[in-house]
Amino acid sequence: MSKFFKLILGFSVGLFLVIQVQYFLNLGIISFILYIIEIFFFIIILVMILIGIYKWINNPIRSHKIALWISSILLGLTVYKPLGIIDDKMIYGDNVLFAYEEGVASCSSSFSFKTNGIYIQKSFCFGNRREIGNYTINNDSIFFDTNKINQ
Repeated sequence: MSKFFKLILGFSVGLFLVIQVQYFLNLGIISFILYIIEIFFFIIILVMILIGIYKWINNPIRSHKIALWISSILLGLTVYKPLGIIDDKMIYGDNVLFAYEEGVASCSSSFSFKTNGIYIQKSFCFGNRREIGNYTINNDSIFFDTNKINQ
């Protein structure tokens, strides 16, 4: 396989992995910068795939075709799920209850209560915050454990 097709495959896998992991990282302002860089790399990879298809048509080699298919599938998955394939629903299961509150200055907080006794609190007010912990329900009250799960 030529260096060009290895580069296409490497960039595609790298971009795909960065997008999958970015959901679980709380990077603050760096997230915005990373988002711009991801768009830039996405466009570069798309152009490289088109050039690779042109090169493959002129010189059909099986390994080049495989690299182009894998890169195209990874870019297609990125377009289909731009926030990542792996999310809280996939890891922790379905919601039992979801609560959302929006306050002053567009500050918001949401709670997702999962079926296995885990809650996820996402807050956004001049920065993102994501906390995961355990809860128990007793009659009509929800009790939160003070020990948070580090994620």
